Amino acid sequence: MLDAPKELPTCAPPGDDNKPAASKSKRRALANKPIAALVYVNPGTYQIAFASHATAVLFGRAPKLILTFKIVSMGSDFGKYVCRYYNVKKLRGRPGRGGWFEYSERSDVFREYCGLFHAPGPAGILMESFENVIIEAEIGTCNTDRAQRQIPEGAQYSRIIRLHRVVEGHVKGN
Repeated sequence: MLDAPKELPTCAPPGDDNKPAASKSKRRALANKPIAALVYVNPGTYQIAFASHATAVLFGRAPKLILTFKIVSMGSDFGKYVCRYYNVKKLRGRPGRGGWFEYSERSDVFREYCGLFHAPGPAGILMESFENVIIEAEIGTCNTDRAQRQIPEGAQYSRIIRLHRVVEGHVKGN
């Protein structure tokens, strides 16, 4: 696995310790800050390497798995962090970096995992499988919001649309 950056990647939720804020005023101040800075990458196919994973509850009730990758393709976007967001069935334990989750066999995370590493064994999806491999991924720009309204150019951001295949590296078995 790549060395974790000193600060969290820009597409990961802030805070690694999962500790609640000490006071109500601090919680209010944190609530007014964006979860993540927006990262823009030119749309296209890139080679990426796994950096970390986290779980989160977005929009107050939607459990998500967030896989963070670093672009390793040479070019102007080299070294930028981008994320792949998956819906999951439910979270196990507190959301945060390295969190546990449950998934459905019809979910995107399961299907993409099978496409990359074949069907998971009895242990389920292992994040260690993503380590030491380079993956080809399609990265796109989010230019409309949830209501299909156009997002202004300065507020547009990039995300991983799909993980295509393992390009190189040793795939760990389950």
